[in-house]
Amino acid sequence: MGNICFGDCEERGGRGKVEPEEDFAIVDESNERSKKKYGSNNTTETKKPETKTITTKKQEVVQEALFFPQDGSIEKILSWLSSAQVTLDIAVFTLTHKKIRDEILNAHRRGVKVRIITDDEKVSEKGSEIKTFQNAGISVRTDHSSSHMHHKYCIIDGKILLNGSLNWTAAGATENNENVMITNQSAFVSSFQKNFEKMWIEFA
Repeated sequence: MGNICFGDCEERGGRGKVEPEEDFAIVDESNERSKKKYGSNNTTETKKPETKTITTKKQEVVQEALFFPQDGSIEKILSWLSSAQVTLDIAVFTLTHKKIRDEILNAHRRGVKVRIITDDEKVSEKGSEIKTFQNAGISVRTDHSSSHMHHKYCIIDGKILLNGSLNWTAAGATENNENVMITNQSAFVSSFQKNFEKMWIEFA
């Protein structure tokens, strides 16, 4: 290690102070590695932050619109109902569709907790399946009001929402112009679940 100049050295014509060579040296190992890799002119090395790749299983987004009486639409409703594993919360104005009835009964038989809210005036109408559900042991509550419980939605396992204009009747599925939106977006599912729980308590 050579002499170190402080101020002007003699080769510049000045009378600078010259310190004697020390017996030790501090070596910046990271800088030395940088010199070897990039050359001696590189005096600094920016250390990049460590990055970690985390692989997570993304939830599949469910977004679908069904229109009636379009071919295949009712089959999709039945398929979603058959997918219920834990809970099936249904709020419908009226329910007379035989295939929908069967899927609800099947869910109940395989241990799914089924709850149904419907309009009190529709319970005794011809073709209504509400008493069939009650006789099977499914919990049913009605509004007992002069106004109508006019919702038409269903929440599957607290994760999937089916909602639209469709009355769960044969005419609704095969004759009328109706719609059902299917989604698993948590903001919508949560909002409808809260509404269902509110009515369930109110109509107890």
